[in-house]
Amino acid sequence: DVAEGTETIAAYAVSSAALTEVVFPESLRVIGNYAFYDCTALQAPVFPDGLQEIGNYAFDVGYLSFEPEQIPEEPVSIVLGSALQIVGDHAFAGWLHKTFTVSSENRHFSVKDGVLMNKAGDALLQGSLSKESIFILPEGTLAFSMSLLDFLDNLNVWSDTTTKHIVVPASVVSFPETVNSYDAENLFFHCPAGSEAEKFCLRLGLPFDNVMETEFTYETVATPKGEMTFRMHSEDA
Repeated sequence: DVAEGTETIAAYAVSSAALTEVVFPESLRVIGNYAFYDCTALQAPVFPDGLQEIGNYAFDVGYLSFEPEQIPEEPVSIVLGSALQIVGDHAFAGWLHKTFTVSSENRHFSVKDGVLMNKAGDALLQGSLSKESIFILPEGTLAFSMSLLDFLDNLNVWSDTTTKHIVVPASVVSFPETVNSYDAENLFFHCPAGSEAEKFCLRLGLPFDNVMETEFTYETVATPKGEMTFRMHSEDA
C-alpha cells in the first residue's frame, strides 16, 4: 500500500516491479510519468477521487510484451474521479482491453462507448482493443491519428499476425497525410461508403470495406488433416 498522506508518486518510482495490486491513499494527487511502467501483472487500481494527474506511460508496459491470446475476454475496468485534469499519453496502455468510467462531475473528460474522450466527446484520448481484435472510434469523433493505435505495440509483433479491425464512423473528417507501412501492417479499416475515412484508405492504399458491423461468427470445416475453424466477418474469413 502507498502510505497515507502521500501526494505524489514520482516518475519511474516502481517501474518494472513485480506488483499485482496497489492501494492508493485518498491524499494522492499526482502519479508521475512511467511510475508503474512495465508492471506487467498489475491489476487496475482504485484511483482516489482527488487524483489530479496521471503521467505519460504511467501504466504502460515494455515493448513486445504480450502474446495476442493474453488479451482478456472481459475488459479491465478503469474508474476515474471528479478532480482528474491530466491524463498523459498512453497512460493506460498496459491494459489492451479496457473500459472507462468517469465521474459525471469531472470537467475535463467523458466516456463514450466505454472509451476515454475529451469533455466535448469529439476527441478519442484512450482506446481499447477487444478480444476479437476490434478497435472502435465512437460516433462523434472528429479526428483519427495513428498514434491512437500506438498501444498495439504492446503486442508481440513477431508472433502477432492477427488482423486488427479499425471501425471509423462518418463523423471522422481529419486523417494523417501519410502512414508508415510498418504502422499499418495487419490493419483493416471499416468505414461508411463515401466517407472521409474511405477516401483516406483509397489515397494510401489501405485495406477497407464498408461493413460497419463488427460481430464475428465462427465456422468449423472438416479437412483431410483435421478440423479448421474460421473466424467470419461479413463474407470474409
